Amino acid sequence: MHLLSEDNRREFHSRPSLVRLTLAHGEGGLEPTLLIKVPSLSQKYLLTSRRFDLFIAPTWESHLVYGVRIYDDPAHPMLVWSAVAEQDELDTLSALTQPDEILEVFLFNEAVISTAWFQVKLSIDPEQLSNWAQSGIRACSRDTDLPRDEVRPIMVGMETNDPGPTAALMQLHFLGDWTPGNEIYYTNSVEPSLISFAETDEGGQQEQLAVWLTDQLKPTGGVVHSPQIDLENGRRELCDLLLPHEHGAVLVESKSTSIFARKRVPPRDKLTKDVEGHLRKAVRQLAGGLAAIREGHSVTRKNGELVQVERTKPAHAIVLVPDLTLLEHSDEFGGSFLLNFAREHGACLQILDPQELFRVAQAATVLHKHSKSSTLLEAFDGHLFSRLERALQQPTPCFQFLLRVI
Repeated sequence: MHLLSEDNRREFHSRPSLVRLTLAHGEGGLEPTLLIKVPSLSQKYLLTSRRFDLFIAPTWESHLVYGVRIYDDPAHPMLVWSAVAEQDELDTLSALTQPDEILEVFLFNEAVISTAWFQVKLSIDPEQLSNWAQSGIRACSRDTDLPRDEVRPIMVGMETNDPGPTAALMQLHFLGDWTPGNEIYYTNSVEPSLISFAETDEGGQQEQLAVWLTDQLKPTGGVVHSPQIDLENGRRELCDLLLPHEHGAVLVESKSTSIFARKRVPPRDKLTKDVEGHLRKAVRQLAGGLAAIREGHSVTRKNGELVQVERTKPAHAIVLVPDLTLLEHSDEFGGSFLLNFAREHGACLQILDPQELFRVAQAATVLHKHSKSSTLLEAFDGHLFSRLERALQQPTPCFQFLLRVI
């Protein structure tokens, strides 16, 4: 387990993906450590393949960029990078010039939860590091994004396996097994929520992640996990998560896809087909749940406790998928699909992944502080309406909706 510094924690909460090097206190004193924040799906690809690449390269403006290449897509591997911002990062690079140095690696998910830890062995050429230092490395503020033109040549070099003479590219393999993190969070309703890659139920992992991401909104009585409805033929699940509040309700249906349980890691195009099928099923389930609410069926927790649900105002229905980039070409689920759902069921449908859900919840927190919304969930509700307006104009569900506060 790694506890992020205050600066790293703030940055990890503000960016969807990044890396940071640091000298962290460990059993052997100060240990070179690499912190990686990427989506949970990309983490599973990394942990299953047990390899990734580390690259380091200077820009023409004397910034030093470093990052990782993760083979989640053989044709287009994922590149995650940062520019050196602190002396601590240069000190870590210096420590890694020792022969066969051990690098501790910690993974963080969309909720900035430490999910896994492992070690790799590498050695950076000290002469190359000296050349970078002698050229005069300029620190880059954590709050500043480097211009795309400055970074693009490096990213193209990584994509084509031609990093250039001034860059370093190292293929890294795990030393031994990886260790899962086991993080337990107690919700506002004092219910334990565990996130662990050691759990075999990968669908349950994503549901628990959604609990972590939405409980901060403080829904009335807390997030209801696996709410139940009473029907004539018995009790069944309404949806995976229910967020009730005074002015409406949010229903969440989570659809994950299995990676760890497969003998062979599937290509992303195979995952896209899987997720599209799961998405169609989730929409049908949410339509049934919305109908049950309109018809007045009682809603309870799994222990039988009655849950009060606002039934007269439009509800929000969310399908949570593992990664929206899997749907970047899925025009079946674009704006017209969302509009037809609203007309047919009188509710607002959104298709999100954990990172986008985190972003919407985070924006609600900011809006709540700067607006007259009486509750966080009201701010969340309002921001979902704003996001839906943008979603209706999109050809696919794959887009980012950012809040800018001026």
